[in-house]
Amino acid sequence: MEGSPKNDIYFCLMRVFCSQTLRAAGLDRTKLSLLDSFTDVMIRYIQLLSETTMTEAELSRKKDCDLQDFRLALEEVGLLDGTEEDVKEFIEWYHGPQMDELRRVAGFQPAAETQTKPKDWLTNLVQKQVRVSGPERFQDTMFSSAVQNNPSHPT
Repeated sequence: MEGSPKNDIYFCLMRVFCSQTLRAAGLDRTKLSLLDSFTDVMIRYIQLLSETTMTEAELSRKKDCDLQDFRLALEEVGLLDGTEEDVKEFIEWYHGPQMDELRRVAGFQPAAETQTKPKDWLTNLVQKQVRVSGPERFQDTMFSSAVQNNPSHPT
């Protein structure tokens, strides 16, 4: 089952997440072998965390996991040490600038922090092409709305 297409798809999706995480941390470029290794480590870490969370739920004689089980799993794998101060630091980190940058890179920046709707990669690509070759290239196509909303090029 190690090399199945289903696993390959999941690995590729996780690679995108890891790439965005590295980008949010300030690393714009990396070797593919390093990205694959980082992705593998993240997969194993998430798997360990999920198995530990499920074990904590089973020890409490529950069928489903809850936040308390997840917190205990974070303590068991060493991410938290169990003190109230450590939990507060984790919450502050989650609401801090590093997570904001990760959300921005992933396209999930909260609407309250931005004045305009975040653009998807395809709209950005079309608008770059408009700046290079002009808006007439996209007239009467499905991308004409992206061209009309482009403030950087006069129409």
